[in-house]
Amino acid sequence: MEILAYEHCDQGGSCGKVIQSPLHTGLLKEAANARPVRVIVRHRFRAALKREARYLAQRLSIILEKFAVDCANVVADNELADSSGGTAGERHSSLPIFGSFPSDADWKAIDPDLMDRVMSMPNELELAGQKIGFWWNVVGDEDCMATEADHQAGRCGLRAWLLAAELRKRCGIPASTLHIAAWDFLAALRRQDAAEKPGAAKPRLATTNLYP
Repeated sequence: MEILAYEHCDQGGSCGKVIQSPLHTGLLKEAANARPVRVIVRHRFRAALKREARYLAQRLSIILEKFAVDCANVVADNELADSSGGTAGERHSSLPIFGSFPSDADWKAIDPDLMDRVMSMPNELELAGQKIGFWWNVVGDEDCMATEADHQAGRCGLRAWLLAAELRKRCGIPASTLHIAAWDFLAALRRQDAAEKPGAAKPRLATTNLYP
């Protein structure tokens, strides 16, 4: 086995011989080469996680945005039915169905607070549905039940839309243009969301431009 030796002098001027075996030299080379490899692996892992987060955020945003549009359709149908005396539109007394989350989603790819808010949506909608049902199951007032359905559709639909917008923003996805390309469904959601707040005036029924 070849033994390498060289002189090493410290700061005080004392010199001594340092003996280095091939094994020692090999380990040093391996350690020097391992660091760039670790950096590359870490970089690739972070890039893959970022891509996964973007993909998941886009899928979740589309689910949330569709629910927001469906909620706006509930509000628009109810308002049209009220304004037309029942000759147009259709009365709804429940929230639309919320889409299922993707079964293969890697939830760890997105921020924990966003994950919590998205995964909590079904529970919030369950409570909103119970509040709507209270007016019929307990009070027996169909009109109040329909009014509550409008309010909850506005509140839950707007919440879903804003959550989708935040998902897009945080994960670097372009903002949705649905509210620009189609009818102004956000106005319907905001109108009913505002009407639900204590002390708010009864919303004015929109009799025109409900649909494109």
